[in-house]
Amino acid sequence: MSAARAAAEPQAAPSLPAWLAGGWAMQSADGSWSEEWWTPPRAGLMMGAGRSGKGGALEWWEHTRIEASGGKVSFCALPKGQKGACFDATKVTADEIVFENPGHDFPTRVAYRRTGNQLFAEINGPGGANPQRWTFKRIP
Repeated sequence: MSAARAAAEPQAAPSLPAWLAGGWAMQSADGSWSEEWWTPPRAGLMMGAGRSGKGGALEWWEHTRIEASGGKVSFCALPKGQKGACFDATKVTADEIVFENPGHDFPTRVAYRRTGNQLFAEINGPGGANPQRWTFKRIP
């Protein structure tokens, strides 16, 4: 097949992490909690939201999205009262997705990995600095 013909053929749309859809929560012994929700993929978009706190107090929240556009998959976040940022997918497998934006202050990397009914999430800075990790369980 010629390069011109290959370029003219429609490209497969990048995959969105359908396995991330649903509600996820974690609760620590000290009363700290964190939750995330993701819509199923539709029309190249997954919409998400997260919140965390301690006891009955809300400490943090954000609106998120994962979108397939222009042949790539991106994660964008609008954290509580801050300017939003987007991160491009650098690894996509059947149960893991990693997003990176080396130009962002913190985080520069956002990763999700699912094993059964557990979701492992991690953010970190350049070179893996200041890692923050969460282990969620699916909300029934």
